Amino acid sequence: MSPLYSLVSFVVSVLIWGAILHWILGFFRMSYHPLVNNVLSFLDRVYGPMLDPIRQKVPGLRLSDGREIDFSHLILIVLLAIARRLAGMIL
Repeated sequence: MSPLYSLVSFVVSVLIWGAILHWILGFFRMSYHPLVNNVLSFLDRVYGPMLDPIRQKVPGLRLSDGREIDFSHLILIVLLAIARRLAGMIL
């Protein structure tokens, strides 16, 4: 395993865990706790540019009560996992 692949794999792992954290903390968006709001603000700046194109291509699933299920985080995680696998084959 090359050092370059190890670095790519580490960065992708951090991005995947960050996407999971962003998704979970998204349920607490209306929180008034400053730590949650600061972390969400940071994660929005990091993941917004990655999630917005996915959200434009794949709209959320509307439920009968008006809520929407957003699959963009799941799609991003799958794409990152594919990128890590491709990097493993190339590097």
